[in-house]
Amino acid sequence: YISFGDSISRIPTEFCGYMQRLTKVDFSEHVTTIGYGAFQGCKALTSITLPETITDIEERAFYSCSNLKEITLPENITRIKAYTFEGCTSLTKLPITANINRIDEYAFSECNQISSLVIPEGVDTIGNSAFAYCGTFTSVHIPNSVTSLSYSSFSNTDIDSLYWNAGQMQYSPFWGEGVSELDVEYISFGDSISRIPTEFCGYMQRLTKV
Repeated sequence: YISFGDSISRIPTEFCGYMQRLTKVDFSEHVTTIGYGAFQGCKALTSITLPETITDIEERAFYSCSNLKEITLPENITRIKAYTFEGCTSLTKLPITANINRIDEYAFSECNQISSLVIPEGVDTIGNSAFAYCGTFTSVHIPNSVTSLSYSSFSNTDIDSLYWNAGQMQYSPFWGEGVSELDVEYISFGDSISRIPTEFCGYMQRLTKV
C-alpha cells in the first residue's frame, strides 16, 4: 500500500515499477502528473482511482499491469500516450473518455479482454498498433472526427463488425506492404461517408455483409 502526501505533484518516473505486492494506491488532490512507467509491471493492482487533479499521464504509466481490471481517467486527460496500458490483459473496459483526442502507439496493445470498442467523437488520431493483439472485438465504432489512423492500428486483432464514419479519410488506413491489416465480417458506413475509400475493403476474406 502506498499513499502520496500533499507535497507530491508528480509521481516519479518508475517509482512503483514492478512492485509485485502493491494492491492499493491513494493519491492526494495535489497530484497532477503520473510519471513515465510509474506503475508499470504492478501485477497485483486490480483497480486504481485517479483524482481529477491529474492532467498528464506519461508513457508506460500502467504498462503490463496484467491484473488491472478497472481504471477511470480524469476529465483533464486528453491524450493516451504510448504504451500506457499495453499488456493490461485483464481490462474489461477501455478508459477512453469523451475528452480524449489522441490515442498514441501501442496505448492498448494486448488488452485482449475487451469485447467492443467505441472511439468517442473528438478523437482525431489513432497511432501505430494502438489496438494490436487485442484478440477479437465484436464491434468497433470509428467516428467522423478521426483523420489519422495507422494501417497497423488493429494489427493482429479480429473485428466482427465495423462501423466506419471517418469521412475525411480518402484512402484505406488498413493497407500496408500490399495487404490489408484488417479483416472483418460486416461493415456499416455512416452518414459522413460520401466516398468509400480506395481499396478500403480490398481482400477482406471474411467480409460477408456491407
